[in-house]
Amino acid sequence: MSRSTVSCGPAEGRQRRPPESTPGSAGHTPPNAAGKDWLARTSADPGACLIAWRTPHALAPVRLADDSPWHVISTDVRLGDGALQVLAAANAVPGPALLTDTHLHFWVPRLTADWDRLLAGLSDTPDGPWAWGKALTVHLTPSSGTTLLCPAPGADARKARWVHAPDGSGALTYAGGLAAALHDAFRVLFAAAPAIPAPRTEKHPRQSDPAARADHFAAFIGRPNRTEAP
Repeated sequence: MSRSTVSCGPAEGRQRRPPESTPGSAGHTPPNAAGKDWLARTSADPGACLIAWRTPHALAPVRLADDSPWHVISTDVRLGDGALQVLAAANAVPGPALLTDTHLHFWVPRLTADWDRLLAGLSDTPDGPWAWGKALTVHLTPSSGTTLLCPAPGADARKARWVHAPDGSGALTYAGGLAAALHDAFRVLFAAAPAIPAPRTEKHPRQSDPAARADHFAAFIGRPNRTEAP
């Protein structure tokens, strides 16, 4: 904070500057305090999060509560980064997004639809630039029992950092927009990388009619299926 200079005339004498506010004092909000409070308050164990974040650069165990207003879509790093670029190109501001060594996690509103079915072809790829059958997206819910190790919003840790930190507003990434961005990113990455052949011993259980998958996905995001004949 920059200090303001008080000019004094001859008759005024020297004036004492008012004491500067310190973090946590009235009229001053530490950076991302609202985001930290929101993330802790909407997780399964707020106390554990706040205690962990007292240590600089520490990771707190964030788990979804039954009444959490958000779910998490966990993606492969390359796919998630590609989706972020698609969203940025569309001037869409994402909600909280956490980067770890192997995944990019997006905070989305609570989903009632089956994410794996809606993104069939991405959840498990039969071939392409990834190893055959690798899970590229995972829908994390309270029943998943998954714990995400998160730094405090506004802070980074060695194994995780916020690409977009929570700001306390409750803003989340629209799931339909994220799904569309993931599809676009997948097509770009799939075309740019050499395909890894699928094993010939068995068929992948999620393979189905591509046209049916396209119809289902188009209905989810409210778009007409562009593969349909005019």
